[in-house]
Amino acid sequence: MRFNKGIKLFLLILVVLAIPAAVWLVIDSDLTTLGVKAGHAEEALVFLMPAEARFTQGETVELAVKIDTGKEAVGGCRILVNFTDEFIELAEEPRLGVVFPGLRVRKEAGRLIFEGSGRLWGQGTVAVLVFKAKKTGLAMVEIDRESIVWDEEKRFNLLKNVAGTKIEVE
Repeated sequence: MRFNKGIKLFLLILVVLAIPAAVWLVIDSDLTTLGVKAGHAEEALVFLMPAEARFTQGETVELAVKIDTGKEAVGGCRILVNFTDEFIELAEEPRLGVVFPGLRVRKEAGRLIFEGSGRLWGQGTVAVLVFKAKKTGLAMVEIDRESIVWDEEKRFNLLKNVAGTKIEVE
């Protein structure tokens, strides 16, 4: 009987110590090199609209980069948009929304990087992208999970989820 009480006491102490340690790890985990930590309370979603598109070679399609911050006010973003440049190409300069004044865009092969600051809560359009079909195949346009939507004090990354678009070029 004493042996069982000792094991029970050990397990109880282990659980009591493990729970605060796990909570600390979740709260204090760094997500980026910018020092922005994991989200808290309300969290943001960045997604593309429409979720699917189908068009033929030479045609263009418009995709909106959207943000939904729920009830949380955000202070800015660094949104990375990756696309399959083998099948589609950017047909024109991105049309920037007004949700983040001074939003800048940098273009790389198969990637767009949107960076800016400004106070926003709720929903809005970050940018509108126009892609042209280059050749037949399945292309993806995705919000990279390394993207950041930070709170007003730049302490927390509020980005919880991302969603991309599947484009079928016929």
